[in-house]
Amino acid sequence: LLYSALVNGGFKEARQGRITAAAKEAFIALGAALGYDDRAIEKELSELVAEFARKTPYRTRFFRFLANAVVRSGTPVILMPLTYGDSENVDISWGNPVVLESVSGDRLTPRIRIRRRDGVSELSVEEFAKEFSTSEFR
Repeated sequence: LLYSALVNGGFKEARQGRITAAAKEAFIALGAALGYDDRAIEKELSELVAEFARKTPYRTRFFRFLANAVVRSGTPVILMPLTYGDSENVDISWGNPVVLESVSGDRLTPRIRIRRRDGVSELSVEEFAKEFSTSEFR
């Protein structure tokens, strides 16, 4: 699927928040084959397109994986956000550190505690991944 999204100019389209017709058809067919309804497929497709359009795609997936690992292992992790601009405007800067800790929750709805300079919050792994990848990494 990712290959079909990027082949024949698809990478340029994806970077601009669009997806080629061939990639869209492949995504819809895959979703239908996996048993998803049309609304769920469209929702996931729009999230994929939004992710491709970001300067740093795939962050939500990475932070979901990391938060789940913290929950499973019980080992806290300290995140040090670092941004470096882009090739035309290099600007290295550190964000505020964030500590992730496991919180009780079942395997289907794992929760994580987030300690930041401005306080402590608890979120589901999914909520954390989406919020952190969009707020800390623009």
